[in-house]
Amino acid sequence: MQPSLAERTHRTRIEETLLRGALTPHASAEALTRSYQTMREGLRARAASGTFRFLDCSRIFDQERATTFSDLWHFSDIGHEILGKTMAREIATMLQNPDGRTKPDPGLDQR
Repeated sequence: MQPSLAERTHRTRIEETLLRGALTPHASAEALTRSYQTMREGLRARAASGTFRFLDCSRIFDQERATTFSDLWHFSDIGHEILGKTMAREIATMLQNPDGRTKPDPGLDQR
């Protein structure tokens, strides 16, 4: 799952403004967060069968202090770098363990 501004725990002032504008057609940030949680649970359950692997990056920006998002789902170059490095680590692990029985990176949100 890609990062979502609605799920970011500590938003900057700019991100708060972006979120308010992005929520105009939606019920609320909480509704989007509930939807993300439903998707997360469903994908995690499907991945448990070993048919595919699920990498949840939805909250990887939570510790960032700088503005990371440019709108609800798109992010800056810094955000792309963080996401790319996270994905590269996990993909390397997947390639080293092709049987699919890998442990997720403990640095990723496992809620």
